[in-house]
Amino acid sequence: MMSKPHTAQLSPRATPDARVIAWQTRHGDAWEAMCRAWEADGGTGLAFVNTSTTSAAPVVVAGETLAWLVGRAASDTQYAWLLSAACLIGEGIAYEAELDTMADELVDSYDQITFLYETARTLSGADTLADALRLVLAQARRIVGAAGSALIVTQPDAESLLLTDGVVPDTSLLMLAHETATRANHALVANTTTAACDALGAGGARLAVSNGVASLVVAPIQTAEGIASAACYGATKPGGFTAGNRRLMQAVVEQSITIVARFALQEEQIRRSRLARDLELAAQIQAAFLPAAFPGAAWVTLAARILPASEVGGDFYIHPDHDIPAGEPFMIGVGDVAGKGVAAALITTICLSALRAEMRHNASPATALRAMQGSVAGELDRIGSFVTCALATYHRDTRTLQYASAGHNPPLLWHAETGIIEELAATGLPIGIDIGINIGNETVLFSPSDVLLLYTDGVTEAMAADGALFGIARLRETLLRVASQSPTVIEETIIAAVQAFAPEQRDDITLVVLKAEG
Repeated sequence: MMSKPHTAQLSPRATPDARVIAWQTRHGDAWEAMCRAWEADGGTGLAFVNTSTTSAAPVVVAGETLAWLVGRAASDTQYAWLLSAACLIGEGIAYEAELDTMADELVDSYDQITFLYETARTLSGADTLADALRLVLAQARRIVGAAGSALIVTQPDAESLLLTDGVVPDTSLLMLAHETATRANHALVANTTTAACDALGAGGARLAVSNGVASLVVAPIQTAEGIASAACYGATKPGGFTAGNRRLMQAVVEQSITIVARFALQEEQIRRSRLARDLELAAQIQAAFLPAAFPGAAWVTLAARILPASEVGGDFYIHPDHDIPAGEPFMIGVGDVAGKGVAAALITTICLSALRAEMRHNASPATALRAMQGSVAGELDRIGSFVTCALATYHRDTRTLQYASAGHNPPLLWHAETGIIEELAATGLPIGIDIGINIGNETVLFSPSDVLLLYTDGVTEAMAADGALFGIARLRETLLRVASQSPTVIEETIIAAVQAFAPEQRDDITLVVLKAEG
C-alpha cells in the first residue's frame, strides 16, 4: 500500500497559491478532464486546498508547496493517480513560469535593442547636447511607458545638467531621487506611493506624497566623466515598472554619460583646424575610454600599454580601474579594429562602451563579445571593417581563466610550474565578418605565478628592414626569458625586443600582462 505524504510547510493562506488558481483558470479544459477521469474511476470531490489532509497530494514548484490536491478516493490506486496528477500540475506551473520569464527577458532585450536603435537613428539630427539627451529621454519614456522622464548629470568643473520630458515631479524631488540613487550606487524601483517613500527615505516621503508619486524607476552611474541618473515617473503600463525597465534605464544613463563625454570632446574640436581637430579629437576619445591605472592588489598584478603607430589607431584594451575585492572575478582584454585613423578610433570607443557595460553585469567573455558585436555591427558594415578581440575573466576562487576570442591573436599562457607556454586558440570569427557568428567560452587553469599575455598583431607582425616578421616564435622566446618577472618588466622587455627588431613602427602595439601572485 502506498504511504500517505507527510505534512509539508505551507504558509497560511485562505486559498491555494495564486499560481495554482491561475493554472486552474488557464487550463480549465484540462482540469475538467481530470475531474471527469477521477469521477469515472470512483472518486469524488477533486479540489485544491491550502492545507494538508489525509490522502492529499502536494503541488510542489521549486521546493515550495503551493497547494494540496485532494479528493475522496475509492482505492489506493486512485491515491497514486492523485500523486501523479499533483506532480504533473506542479511541473506545468514551473514550466509556464520559466516560459513567462523567458518571454519577459525577450521583451526586455527587444526594448533595449529598440532604444539603442532609435537613439542612434535620431541622434544624427541633434545639434546640441541638450537636443541629443532630450531625444534619449523621449525614447526611454515611450519604450518604458511613463508619464515623464528626467536626466541629471553632474560633472567636475561644470554646471549640473537637468533635463526632463513629459510630466515630472518638482525639481526638489528629482534631485533627491538622483542623490539617493547615486549615493547608494544602485537603481530604485517603486510601484506604490508607500514604496516610493521608503525608497527615497524619510526626507523624501513628504515630497513623494505632495507630488503624488505612485511609481518611479531611477538608474545611476558614476564614471570618470561624471555622475548621472536617468529616471521615469508615473508608469502607464499595467503592472508598473519592472526589472526590465530598470535595466533599460541603466542603458539610458550609460548612453547619456557617453553622449555627454562625446559632446564635451566635440566642443574641444571646434578650436582646431579640421584635419588636426579630427585626429586630436579621436585620440582624446580613445584615451578617455581606456581604463585608468589598474588598482594595486596583493593577489594579482597587471601591466597594460598601447603604442599607437599614428595619432590615432584601432587598438584598445580593457581592465578594471576600481578596487577589486579579493574573491571577485574580473575581466581583461585587448582588441584591434582593422584600419587606422578617425573611423577606427571611433569604433574602439563603441567597443569599450559595450564592454564596460557588460563588465558591470559580470558577463562572461563570450557574452561580452556578442554584446559588443551587436553594438558595432552597423558601423563596421558601413566602413567595411572588422574587429578582433580576446577577453579573459580571472576567477581566483577556482584558479581558472575563462576566455573567449573573436579571431584574435592567440593569447599566451605561461605555466610557472612547468615552464610551458600554452597558446589559447580563437573561439569564434572576427566581429564584422559574419553577424551570426557563434562565440564560445573556454576555461583553463591559472595557478599562482602563472602569466597571461594578451597582445595585438602590431607585435607579431612588426617588420624588420629585410621584410622578416617578429612572429610568435620570437614572442614566445622573449616571454620565456622574463616570465618570472613582474608584468611591467615583461611588458617593457617585449616592447624593447620588438623595437630593436623593427625600429620603424608600422602598426599599433598593445600588450596586457596579467600575473597571479597568490
